[in-house]
Amino acid sequence: MSGNSKVFRLNTAPIGIYQPFFNEAVSQYLDPGFIALDWLQNPDPALRELALHHHILQSRLFERHKLTGLFSPKFFSKTGLTSSDVKDWINQNPGHEIYCFDGRPFVPYTFYNSIERGARSHPPDFEGRLRSVCSAIGFDLPVEFGRQTTKQTIHCNFWCASPSFWERWGREIVFPIFRLPQSDAPLAREVFCETPYRSRTPVFLITFIYERIMSYYIQTKGIDAAMFPWSAERIIGLKCPPPMRDYLVHNLPWIDEIDRRDQWTPADRAKLAAAYDELISQASNMQAHEANVFDPLDFDLPARKPPILDGKRSTHQ
Repeated sequence: MSGNSKVFRLNTAPIGIYQPFFNEAVSQYLDPGFIALDWLQNPDPALRELALHHHILQSRLFERHKLTGLFSPKFFSKTGLTSSDVKDWINQNPGHEIYCFDGRPFVPYTFYNSIERGARSHPPDFEGRLRSVCSAIGFDLPVEFGRQTTKQTIHCNFWCASPSFWERWGREIVFPIFRLPQSDAPLAREVFCETPYRSRTPVFLITFIYERIMSYYIQTKGIDAAMFPWSAERIIGLKCPPPMRDYLVHNLPWIDEIDRRDQWTPADRAKLAAAYDELISQASNMQAHEANVFDPLDFDLPARKPPILDGKRSTHQ
């Protein structure tokens, strides 16, 4: 980690949410209310946030704060939330072990759960390989994957948690994943491999498997989690292409009503799948990228910069 140790020791804010920059262009998009994390060396670009979480655990960075998180530079583009929004909501809801901000809150209106989306975006056999990884690291997934709403789903690793949670998460999930090449080499070859993605830099499948685990970890372990409340208005207000916005306006009400009654039928699931298929048939390039979150000329850059609310510069680590 770059920067002198004196600055590092002084950085002990109660809420420490880091934003990594892996090139100088990205550094211009960071929210000044978060802590900029120098990741210019980027030793494992194909592992994305999984490598960064591993770094936070190995360096014990999570011990510096009551709550520690890592949000990508695209956080504002994906959620419309600033660092002030995040911290205000956390401070208004104190005492939880982990705070979660779904980076793709429209997904529950396009798929029954995040595993179905993974199967569509990262074939073949996304569920099978997810289950194999969880079995290999000793984490028991539900036998059947039920419905996930915005109250159960976390995409993009947008969460911050207590030191005790980070300790447990590292011990039970992160470190066992990094031991897979030694503990189960054939499985490691199946998941530490490139998967379809728009980035010019390869991305390994394990990063998407890792992302999906958190929602089920919270559910099965009974973690005291606070989920940011995504209202219909806020979701429809996300920066999406016109076809996606029209899709949400048309489909969100009936999906919310079924969720309210908690009475999903096979016919309802088929209706949801057909609605999304119709959307993608109109704009196939939108699949898995239904919101405008990246610069159309450079996928690595966010679509827009967060507003600077207080004029302060972020602290580099």
